[in-house]
Amino acid sequence: LDETEEHVIATTQDIKSTYSILNEMMNVLNEVTQKITQDSQNELAVSDKITELAEQTTQIKDVIGIIKDI
Repeated sequence: LDETEEHVIATTQDIKSTYSILNEMMNVLNEVTQKITQDSQNELAVSDKITELAEQTTQIKDVIGIIKDI
C-alpha cells in the first residue's frame, strides 16, 4: 500500500506541475494573441492611410494634368 500511495502522490504532483505549466502557456498564448491582434489592427490602419495617400496622389496628378493642358 505504501508503494501505491507513493505512486499516487507522485502522479498527483506531476498533474499539478503539468497544470501549472499549461496554465502559464495559456497566459503567454493569450498575450501573443492580443499582440497579433493589435499588430493586425495597426497594419490595417497603415493600409488605409496608404490607400488614402494613393487616392490623393491620383487626384494631384489629375489636377497637374489639367493645369498642364491650360
